[in-house]
Amino acid sequence: MARLATSEGGWFKLWGRKWLTDEKIGALSLSEQGAYVRLLCYANVLMYNGRFIDSLNNPITPEHISKAVKIEPAVFSLLVSKGFIQQEPGSSAYFVCSWEKHQTRVYKKSVEKPINTGVSMAKFPPPKERHDVVL
Repeated sequence: MARLATSEGGWFKLWGRKWLTDEKIGALSLSEQGAYVRLLCYANVLMYNGRFIDSLNNPITPEHISKAVKIEPAVFSLLVSKGFIQQEPGSSAYFVCSWEKHQTRVYKKSVEKPINTGVSMAKFPPPKERHDVVL
């Protein structure tokens, strides 16, 4: 079921730690990651639970989707080939994989992985106490 039109497709969940630690997302280039975020935003604005369809339940073409989010159609095809976007069986409609899973469930901390940035936190000592600050 789609959200009410009054929600305007504004806010949606994007789990920062999950995004930064996911191996499949990490294998994308930064520009491909940006394209994927734009697709997530567009899917959210459409308000059909991650499905790229119009208000009459007609599938939106990959060309129109690409144009709407300002990405090259080849990038859309790449994200389809890598399994981020899929086509519904028996339909020409596309959808964001796992949209319902990530938008309707609570993210469990037990699945969090440590972020390996390659930068040692030892290089960043805690801030020194300041006694010259006047409140």
